[in-house]
Amino acid sequence: MSRARRTADGLSAASLPDRSSVSKRAARRAIKRAFGQPVSILDYAPPGTTDWTAAFNEAFLEVGQSSDKRLHVPGGNFAVTGVLTGAYPVFAFGDGMSFTVVNATHLGTIILLTGQFGTGPRLHNMTLGFTTGGATSVAHIQAINYQDPGNPTNQYSPDFLHFWGLNLTGYGGSKAQYNIVVNGASRADDAGGAIPIGVRSITMGNILGFNATVRALDLNHVRSGHYSDINLYGGAGVAGAAVYGLPGKLAYDNKFFGGSINGTFGLSDCDGTKLYGVTTTVSKGANVTNEVNL
Repeated sequence: MSRARRTADGLSAASLPDRSSVSKRAARRAIKRAFGQPVSILDYAPPGTTDWTAAFNEAFLEVGQSSDKRLHVPGGNFAVTGVLTGAYPVFAFGDGMSFTVVNATHLGTIILLTGQFGTGPRLHNMTLGFTTGGATSVAHIQAINYQDPGNPTNQYSPDFLHFWGLNLTGYGGSKAQYNIVVNGASRADDAGGAIPIGVRSITMGNILGFNATVRALDLNHVRSGHYSDINLYGGAGVAGAAVYGLPGKLAYDNKFFGGSINGTFGLSDCDGTKLYGVTTTVSKGANVTNEVNL
């Protein structure tokens, strides 16, 4: 197998079935996994696909149920027209902000992550953008708890979130209310009701967020978060960021290292929020303890 015929995923194009049918696409994925290679979003859609919504949702489900949780999103522009739901812990990674673009034309959320079937979703090295003719969508990313409709006391959290190298933007004046929302409010307590849970163990780094109209980064009842080089540029001076919880259910131990936030950084009902080298105005509400701003 010559170097010239090797694909970005490590196998030659000639050695793989084409993408013309469901069975051939499944065979491609099986061969790649047999060689220890990650599958690609291309392996879930036929040639000529223009709307990648179904392909992403199939991939998030199929990859999440496999033993190898990696999903490669190669360089290119992938248009989507609806929400992409990740209920399983999938590691979706692109080739870089300037190369891999997921471009949404709907007025909702681009990627919705839940803890319904496990923890540890990861998004790396890509751009998520809205093209909505200047209209305002909901959010680039939402990570929220999942509540079992058959048994509301069972609530699951997308813990161990890892977001890295993301550009969250809009085109042609298009905006979103939020760039990133992480909301653990519905999972207030453990089974015994003694320990507040929320969403735990969050890592974010090298994040660019643009044109949020409500808040760029919204962190509700999150615990043990580490954030570095978060740069948020809200539309017309709006946006900013916030860490908050519920009375008696505090957001706890969230640390920010560097970054520029256009707008106010709001704190309320939180303990142990620390800002190191973050340039912004801080506004504190009720129940803020052990806050540091250096």
